[in-house]
Amino acid sequence: MSDPINTQGAKTDEAWRNYVTKALRENDASFRAGDKRMAALESGLLANTALTKQAAEVAQQTHDSTKEIVSAFNDLQAGIRVIGWFGHLAKPVGIVIFVASTIYAIVNFGWLLIHPPK
Repeated sequence: MSDPINTQGAKTDEAWRNYVTKALRENDASFRAGDKRMAALESGLLANTALTKQAAEVAQQTHDSTKEIVSAFNDLQAGIRVIGWFGHLAKPVGIVIFVASTIYAIVNFGWLLIHPPK
């Protein structure tokens, strides 16, 4: 916009009114365009906020499901550990049962040698 100054450097009333009116119209148009852009930004921000909340809920559900799976694996690991203890315990128990059954067989065979069935 050119400054409405006459040749002597003094502003005329009519030129000044035209200048101010034109500036106000331009500013009003600029403000209206800014309002439209701001409304678009706000609606985009609201949509983004809704998507962020939805993503947070999905992340929480995934976290809860993952905790359940980890808990199940920990329980399975504990069960396998107990079965491993039974396996370690089975060797000595097996040896004791083997020795006991061998002694029983020898004693029973000796008894049958001494006292044969009729």
